[in-house]
Amino acid sequence: RDIRWFGRWPAVGCLACFPLVACQLLAASGAASIAIGIFAMGAAALYIAPVNAAAQAMVGNSIRGLTSAVLLVVPTIFGGGLGPLLTGAVSDLLLGGGGGADSIRWALLAASAAAFLGALLFFALERQLGRDAASRPSG
Repeated sequence: RDIRWFGRWPAVGCLACFPLVACQLLAASGAASIAIGIFAMGAAALYIAPVNAAAQAMVGNSIRGLTSAVLLVVPTIFGGGLGPLLTGAVSDLLLGGGGGADSIRWALLAASAAAFLGALLFFALERQLGRDAASRPSG
């Protein structure tokens, strides 16, 4: 009922993601890590439906297929391509600096801090959607 939720809901997921990932990476046991990880990945996935719905609502019928393709390819390139590469590079830097076997844990924790940037961007989307809705004539 409120278009701003297309930005607000993913922002909430991003804000919930970092503390959950931190708890997962710092958990005392493997079982606890897996259990917490289920909730962390659920929070991380909260953006998918609202972003796709908002994108499809914003474009005309003639470019909905292209919009879907962009929404699949861009996160795959950055998240599946650059994310592991950069996280591995940070881990290697930490390992060389005496980070030891925990270097990957700290690199993953640092990478998950990007969720805060995501939250800021989704809150900006929320504000923009609210302004757009307010400026649109009713009726």
